[in-house]
Amino acid sequence: MQSKPDDDTTQVPADYCQSVWDITKAATDAGIIIIAAAGNGSENLDDDYYAQYRDRGDNGAIRVGAGSKNQICRSFSTYGKTMIHVQAWGDSVVTTGFGTLYDGGPNNNYASNFDGTSAATPIVASAAIGIQSWYKQQTGQVLTPREMRSLLIETGTPQRPGFINNHIGPLPNVRNAINTLQRRLQQQKA
Repeated sequence: MQSKPDDDTTQVPADYCQSVWDITKAATDAGIIIIAAAGNGSENLDDDYYAQYRDRGDNGAIRVGAGSKNQICRSFSTYGKTMIHVQAWGDSVVTTGFGTLYDGGPNNNYASNFDGTSAATPIVASAAIGIQSWYKQQTGQVLTPREMRSLLIETGTPQRPGFINNHIGPLPNVRNAINTLQRRLQQQKA
């Protein structure tokens, strides 16, 4: 999902729309982890134009930018240090639904050219699910949306500088996140 600011054709996070922002905040306040696409508008959310959006505060979402396999911001990804938290691959992602990689019939199609923040977002969601599953198995509890976001940022593989140095944050590292949680749990027991 993406939003278009005003009458613009630019793509930014869906929660730019006030009603989506409100629903997202209600969901995260209830403990639901929301992982949202940054949008494919190549917009800088730190720009003054987006001050009103930023001034709403923190709705608890984890916003995902599109990076390359080398953790470099893709040229189309919306970005910004204050609003974009993590990244994942935003190009050449293998997915189902259309047959550019393998066409085994209408119910068995695979493609290897899925791009955009919509390709990156499910990768981050999968990382969060894996981490949350491990944590719940160990503790019987779950991480809050803000705890998950902080953990993904803290333990992720840093964004690398590239031709485009727009901030999209680190790439989640599930192993680092679980190792960090494991150390914290051991310290609590000591």
